[in-house]
Amino acid sequence: VWMFRAVVLGAASSVLRLARAVKPPLPPRVANMQEYFRHDGVRITHDPYSPGMSEKYGKPGKTDNEGFDPYADTVGAGIYGGIVKRDDQGNVVVGKQYQNHNPRPGPIYAGGGYTPMNEALRKGPAALAPLLNKYPDLVNDISTGGATPLHMCGM
Repeated sequence: VWMFRAVVLGAASSVLRLARAVKPPLPPRVANMQEYFRHDGVRITHDPYSPGMSEKYGKPGKTDNEGFDPYADTVGAGIYGGIVKRDDQGNVVVGKQYQNHNPRPGPIYAGGGYTPMNEALRKGPAALAPLLNKYPDLVNDISTGGATPLHMCGM
């Protein structure tokens, strides 16, 4: 039994090594694409200078700071973490998202930047504790992109 187990494990190990060594070729568009990196060193996986990018989002240095900046690979409050429109009952209004960045319906940006909860998260415990003591329901707050405070903790 132990010998059979050793043979199976050895074979599995060889298959895994082979699978890691053999990589499928990249599609021509990706293989020929120049690599771009964010300021923090993360590789940008799209071509920020592809046709139509500047018409949709603006030229480098001239993008909407509340939307998508393809050159920095960042999004602003209109896309993720921003204040959302609410109806008379306080329900989140769902419809066309900011800049149509996501073509699916989602929470509509109301303008005004990031939610108070997301601003407090950015500032840290000294800002977060008093806000949550006063408004404990904000732990489940919804912002643009459908983001909750838990989503924003990693941003």
